[in-house]
Amino acid sequence: MSVKHYEQHISYILNCGKECYANLVANDVRRMNNDGFNAMADEEY
Repeated sequence: MSVKHYEQHISYILNCGKECYANLVANDVRRMNNDGFNAMADEEY
C-alpha cells in the first residue's frame, strides 16, 4: 500500500476514532478478499 493510503488511515483514526477506523479496515479487507465479486459487494452496500 502507498504511503498516502496509510496517511488516510491515520487521518481516519484522528478524526473519528477506532470505530470509524475499524470500518475502514473492514472495507479494505473486503475489497482485497472480494476482488472477483465487486459487483455483488457493491449491491449490498
